[in-house]
Amino acid sequence: MSTSDGRNVKLVDLLDEARDRALKQLQERFGGAEENKTKLAEDELLNAAEIMGTSAVKYYDMRQRGTQNYRFEYDKILNPKGDTAVYLLYTYARLCSLIRKSGLT
Repeated sequence: MSTSDGRNVKLVDLLDEARDRALKQLQERFGGAEENKTKLAEDELLNAAEIMGTSAVKYYDMRQRGTQNYRFEYDKILNPKGDTAVYLLYTYARLCSLIRKSGLT
């Protein structure tokens, strides 16, 4: 994605695309497959996708240096591994689950 060719990209379009791609990932992962323990309702999937998409764009933008150009790639920012918001959100959810299961408050 580039603005150097004279094409402007609106933030709302960027966030909508990130949300849609995050939703697709979530549906592939939790979309009612029988082997999954975790079942999410459609509204929960949409809410999670909104959070993941917005967080991914914000985190990717904040970690870039302002003095250099960067290439925006949805697959890179929505990667559940590495230095991404999706990975941080997964880690946070995992820690909350461990604390809940441990009985600590």
